[in-house]
Amino acid sequence: MTQSSEQSKVFVLGDSRTGTTSLHKFFRDAGYNSIHYFIDEVNEIARARGVEGHDFESVQEFIENAGFNAFSDYPVRSYFRDLLAHYPSAHFILSTRKDVEAWAASMKRFFADREDVVSRLDYLKKVYLRINDEIRETYKDAENFIELCIDDDGDENSAKLREFLGAPSHVSLKQLNATVTKS
Repeated sequence: MTQSSEQSKVFVLGDSRTGTTSLHKFFRDAGYNSIHYFIDEVNEIARARGVEGHDFESVQEFIENAGFNAFSDYPVRSYFRDLLAHYPSAHFILSTRKDVEAWAASMKRFFADREDVVSRLDYLKKVYLRINDEIRETYKDAENFIELCIDDDGDENSAKLREFLGAPSHVSLKQLNATVTKS
């Protein structure tokens, strides 16, 4: 799956701590040329264009020219509306946690040394829920969209992903970077 056609692109719209690294590995195992968390690369393009920070034009330039066909974590989530408008035939995956508290606990553990994140978790939980709802509303009629809870059964998630993407049967989704013990 090294094609660069629009149909072969996959975008993970989930927030950090929702299995984006696990999905990145799944894509690579399935033969996609995948990249995870590419903010620095996009910012370099923006700076070369004289723009502070990233914007969708910089994101799109990276998507078109970097040779990847699977994209996860930021800045993907920030541009979920633009991505649907510009890549309507791509595959879109909203990765989530079983509930906002599981997500917040994972964020708190992962970012334990970042007081700027930990002190804002109540606010960030609201943003997490709001953006997930906006994504669901934006993609509600899209046949090329699925929601995947990383806390669900791994075998079921693997089968769901393989069917959605037409991925090989030997590829499985394994939860990596887990910081929250499942109950």
